[in-house]
Amino acid sequence: MVNKGCLADSATYNVYVQGLLKWNKMEDVILLLKEMTARGGCTLGATTLSMLIEPLRIAGRRLQILIM
Repeated sequence: MVNKGCLADSATYNVYVQGLLKWNKMEDVILLLKEMTARGGCTLGATTLSMLIEPLRIAGRRLQILIM
């Protein structure tokens, strides 16, 4: 996508996050969220955070990990 000038938006990242969560790839989710916020233009919105609350609790992590 990026190679063709089409940048991912929050909705696109949410789909990625949902897929990774489905396969319990929490480390990959965290890396993706860091990439998402580093690129600018995308923020951790209510939809993204609501998807993460339960998996983070189960994984024993704190939401503070996501604050950059």
